[in-house]
Amino acid sequence: MLCLVVSSKLQAEIGRGVKERVESLLGMKTLLLTEFEEVKVEDGVIIVPATGGTEKIIANVIESTEKPVMIWALPNHNSLPSALEVYSVYRDRVKLVYSPIGSEILDHVSRFIGICNFLNSKQRLGVVGGISEWLLSSDYEDAYDLGVEVVEIGMDELIGKDIYEALKDIVRKYRLSAVTVRCFDLLEFGKTACLAMAKLNEEIPAGCEGDIGAILTMMILRAITGKPCWMANVCRIDGIVLAHCTVPLSMVESYEMTIHAESGKGKAVRGKMRREVVTLARYGKKRMLIALGEITRNLSEKGLCRTQVEVRPFFDVDEFVENSLGNHIVLAYGDYRRDLKDFCKFKKIDVIDLSPYRPHHGSGAD
Repeated sequence: MLCLVVSSKLQAEIGRGVKERVESLLGMKTLLLTEFEEVKVEDGVIIVPATGGTEKIIANVIESTEKPVMIWALPNHNSLPSALEVYSVYRDRVKLVYSPIGSEILDHVSRFIGICNFLNSKQRLGVVGGISEWLLSSDYEDAYDLGVEVVEIGMDELIGKDIYEALKDIVRKYRLSAVTVRCFDLLEFGKTACLAMAKLNEEIPAGCEGDIGAILTMMILRAITGKPCWMANVCRIDGIVLAHCTVPLSMVESYEMTIHAESGKGKAVRGKMRREVVTLARYGKKRMLIALGEITRNLSEKGLCRTQVEVRPFFDVDEFVENSLGNHIVLAYGDYRRDLKDFCKFKKIDVIDLSPYRPHHGSGAD
């Protein structure tokens, strides 16, 4: 990752001071520009206007690369006015952050680097057994649109083996970034993949039922957050109820092992999730549905998958249903709306944002 501090020639001394502080804080290669010059941008670039009068330099840098750009505006020396002038023209290509030089910028930088890594590395998605027949919205084209390579893998590589260990072998063998399994096919052999997927999801994104849109959403959120997220069924909307048997163990306060909800076979996870603000998201057909809510309670009802939560929506439920992109939604702790929007901006994905924007205490993005 490259960082550029940009200042006017008249205020080059200010630029040198900002460069030293930024370089020390971020620990990454940082250059000072007082006029435009060609720079090599390998995966993305962070541009810090140290002073005013830098708009043309910043614009030239943006025009010189196809890689993601983050502009970090500072509170002093007309940094923000310069950033806003550039952003008014290049908003469709740029992430804009306003922050003093301090630790509060580090999360923004980390999430930007995560997006850049996703966009610039070769992502390989393993689909074991194909797509479950009831998933009408699931489509390999969604992966191709994101530049993700799909590796089709036969169910025979799981049959007669410990599912978790077999999946680990598959990940190594095919050099996978993520994996999804047509898991219900295992039931005829008296097994489920629920516990295996919950464990594997701690290491790489791992999803159920061959749902391409859901696993791609998990991959995107994992790149942004660096943490596992949970794929769940939307079971009720009179009070949003989500449920599934594969919650990652790091996402729960406590858990118990039980049997698969639909079949009564194998092993599944019943976890108690934290009552926090959560981001709900789903990708499909070059669109991203984004919403915000808060887990208010854990449930334990018959007829639903084992881990069950009720989410208080910060959005219009009718709009949520109207814009649904499939029966599964992906949940991450924290408020990552801005970061998802940035990802969509860089990939030219349409955003369906259901939540009125305001910061939420303890969120991932604020």
